[in-house]
Amino acid sequence: MNRFGILQGFDHKKFLDFLFCQKSFNVGKPGEGPSRGMVINPSILSNLRLIRLAFRGRSMRGAFKDGDCLLVLPVSFDDLQTGDVVAFDSGGRSIAHRIVGRQAGGYITQGDANPKRDRHCITPGQLIGRVVERERGGRRSPVRVGMQGCLQGALLRLANQVFRRIVLALTMPYRLISASRLATLFWRPQITTAHFSEGKRDFTKFIHRGKTVACWFPQESRWTCRKPYDLILNPPDCIDR
Repeated sequence: MNRFGILQGFDHKKFLDFLFCQKSFNVGKPGEGPSRGMVINPSILSNLRLIRLAFRGRSMRGAFKDGDCLLVLPVSFDDLQTGDVVAFDSGGRSIAHRIVGRQAGGYITQGDANPKRDRHCITPGQLIGRVVERERGGRRSPVRVGMQGCLQGALLRLANQVFRRIVLALTMPYRLISASRLATLFWRPQITTAHFSEGKRDFTKFIHRGKTVACWFPQESRWTCRKPYDLILNPPDCIDR
């Protein structure tokens, strides 16, 4: 599940009739008939106080990552379409997943990196809005919707399935290498240690190139280590270099 911090202050009901009036506009190639949907003037969109949500989680890996800021536009429930990424409430948690279908009573959603569809469809009362932009490193990028969103979602789900199978295939060899400590024969990064004390709690950080790669909490006998550093580090063998 993805978790968000929601900033309030946008009264979307006041603007729905103004922004999402039933009009016709072309969404396909020249010569194709018009489709019905929402029409938003770009100058109006740029001035709207969009809902900003901080993204957390891995269920939309490939489309979003931790630290992204999602800009959500409140929309009418009937204006949504398959392929849109929507933010919605689920048991007090705000989630952003892609619409993959519709059934009686609501829309079916799924994270691009999730192997299965969400258990429950979303209803009008859960909808926060459509994710229209992603902000990362101060730059904004539009979020694909409709048919483009369907294609992107399908490709990302396929890529994530391949990734999971590769990880599964490499799990056993990785564990064997980690247990044998063979990696220490050819990989010897410069690891430094820093000791900290917080009240009655002591812990040690193992640092490589300015980043913490492992932590040891002796009083709890708890060891955390990032991959692939677990191939060369463990509590009894860690050496201050």
